[in-house]
Amino acid sequence: MTSYMIKAKAHLKEQCWVKIPSILTKDDDAQTRDLLWKAKETSEASGEETFQPILDHNPLNVRVFYLPELDKVLRGMLTHHQCMEMTKSVLGSRSIALRSHQSIVLSEP
Repeated sequence: MTSYMIKAKAHLKEQCWVKIPSILTKDDDAQTRDLLWKAKETSEASGEETFQPILDHNPLNVRVFYLPELDKVLRGMLTHHQCMEMTKSVLGSRSIALRSHQSIVLSEP
């Protein structure tokens, strides 16, 4: 593990966010930002709130749910090895598996 990743993990735990420059290319970054704004507009047009006052203390925060469904770049970010490493550093590998499992559990008919 590089010293940058060690510092990044500490920053993530302390500040609840981290920037990892090697995840997206400049083109991916521009495309992703465009996707996020379009997703916000689509969510709001369908009546879904993108600001959650209970969760967000900053009124400039925007939440868009189900992002991986929108584009391969967003799905790729979830499975990128550095992103996975960051997530595991906060949640642990068991939590990731459990959350993934819970998202697909359906009640029996």
